[in-house]
Amino acid sequence: MRPFALWVTTLLAVAVPPAPARAAAPAAPAPAPEAPQLEPGAPPLATQRYQNGRRLYAAGDLPGAAAEFRSALTLWPSSPKLAFNLARTLERQGELGEAVGLYRRYLELSPTADDRATVSALATALEARVEAERPRFVISALPEGTEVFLDEVMVGRAPLTVATTPGEHVIRFKAPGHQSVLRTLTAERGKTTPMAVQLERAAPGRETAGEASAEGATGPRSDPAWRVPVAYAALGLGAVGLGLGAYFTAAAAETADEANGLGPGRQARYDALDDRLSGQKAGMGAGYGLGLVGLGAGLALLLWTPDAAPTGEVAR
Repeated sequence: MRPFALWVTTLLAVAVPPAPARAAAPAAPAPAPEAPQLEPGAPPLATQRYQNGRRLYAAGDLPGAAAEFRSALTLWPSSPKLAFNLARTLERQGELGEAVGLYRRYLELSPTADDRATVSALATALEARVEAERPRFVISALPEGTEVFLDEVMVGRAPLTVATTPGEHVIRFKAPGHQSVLRTLTAERGKTTPMAVQLERAAPGRETAGEASAEGATGPRSDPAWRVPVAYAALGLGAVGLGLGAYFTAAAAETADEANGLGPGRQARYDALDDRLSGQKAGMGAGYGLGLVGLGAGLALLLWTPDAAPTGEVAR
């Protein structure tokens, strides 16, 4: 029986498969990272702009990030996070002047920030860079003491050094007894541009001439003092003329109606009315003529542009 029992045991082991192992339970998904938030109380749209700006900044789109941060800061101007993020973005874009102001704003909005010392040092360093990169004009002029105007603002007397902004500028030199001189110069970031001028003596009475245009061709326009009063007087006379014309027109209409209503045998009365109507028509013509002439002359004087007066200022 033992061989038979062994055979049965082997058969059962082959026919009955082992129980499958229990599958492991799937792992719980990791929680999604929380989206960055602004300070409590921030408007939802400002938070959305802030989050958009962070995504664009991470993707390397600095102009887009700056636009989103700037829009969010407009909506939530008391946010230190927005001030810092916009400052950092502008710094990377090379807009250092505005970045400095925003770093300073961050320090004001967050007086207890842990990175206060670091951000303050960064703002100071950027200010030094901005000042070093400002273009400058080194100006000398004869005679010494010549007044120097940069874009129509007096900046001092020659010789002097003046810092400005990149771009084109108009510089005017003025000294008593000399012809003024205009120059147009282009300032470039980080560069110093020297400039030297010598003013020529003006003919007697010419040094007080009015200011010239940028080309130095003409001075202020000479406007006679009588032009405006005479213009308004002419306009008033024209208005009176039109009033007289309207008066005689109405009177003539009444006279014509009365003449048309006369019956037979009223010839004498008709002749008198006809003479009156003739006078009223003459008054109409005179009134309207005076009105047109007065109004035309007044308008012409008001719209008249006087010729430019000569000046002693020259451009070089």
